[in-house]
Amino acid sequence: MRMAKTRELQWVGTVNCEGGPVMLADLADYVQWTGATPFAELREIAPRFAEATKDRVNTLHYWGQFTDRLPAPFNAEGGHQFLKFATEAEARAKLAELVAAVKAKFPNVDISKEGDEVSFTLPGEDEEEEGMQAELSPASEYDASWQEHDEDEAWIHECGKGARSLCGDIQGGGVAEVAASSDGNEVVMLRTWVDEDEHEDLAKELVRTPQEGEEKVAELVVTSGHCAVVWSPVAPFQLKGITTPEQLIEKKPKKLSMQDMGGIGMIIAMKPGRWEVSVGNNDDDDDDDDDDDDHDHEDDHDDEDEDEGDDGDDDEESSWSARWCRLVWLGPS
Repeated sequence: MRMAKTRELQWVGTVNCEGGPVMLADLADYVQWTGATPFAELREIAPRFAEATKDRVNTLHYWGQFTDRLPAPFNAEGGHQFLKFATEAEARAKLAELVAAVKAKFPNVDISKEGDEVSFTLPGEDEEEEGMQAELSPASEYDASWQEHDEDEAWIHECGKGARSLCGDIQGGGVAEVAASSDGNEVVMLRTWVDEDEHEDLAKELVRTPQEGEEKVAELVVTSGHCAVVWSPVAPFQLKGITTPEQLIEKKPKKLSMQDMGGIGMIIAMKPGRWEVSVGNNDDDDDDDDDDDDHDHEDDHDDEDEDEGDDGDDDEESSWSARWCRLVWLGPS
């Protein structure tokens, strides 16, 4: 069995999130990020945004209660449907085609539209109604990132002029803790679900050593020597005290905040070069023969653990779980 190297990790800060991934990007790449600001708003701000976002809104997204009764080619058994096109004009034409098809199939449907979003309400028996939604997407660069990776734990998103960023899903609102090794060769982003303070320490101790089940998912190149670790919906121009991208690069503030929310990120030093990205969790540790912990693990982070503990340990009802994203320096790029 391969011996994993244990490094001394220093916990350098936290990132507060209200849903959505945590992003880690070279500072030179992050300044190109426009976050959750809608493309429509960006196009009104400056011509450069209009050119940069041309044909970015190129997908028809629809879902609802009667998609299984739609005519072809829109008929679908259920769930969210995404039809991607080469241009924004094609996507808009297909949305208009969908609206016409719904009107033809259901003459009594009520349709309301706001911007690029369309709502359909179909009257039913006993005054019950069925609904369906359609929209042009992605509405923003942030949407473009997560919609293409809805099932992934971490991924690389490309935008702007060659900008690449790492996005890590922390499964809902919460706090991501960030650590860097003393030798500068490793960075860890950790999300925990704990019942007791000491379980937080157990999670931090766990990630000091790469775990057997960690999965490599990507490589990220750092060029400037500094990276932003930030709640991904936030664009640089939304940061408190920052008015231009050049100002962010020059100041390199250790902590990042918005006017109405603090602690949404930080800037950390990272060696220029190639970094290997892997993800891990301790959800399956109870099945590991080498696991000598007595605690239980949550399988679903949104539900409270009501199951009995393993090995009849009913008097220890508390549980904890963790997921993390580890970056290890591979060498110069």
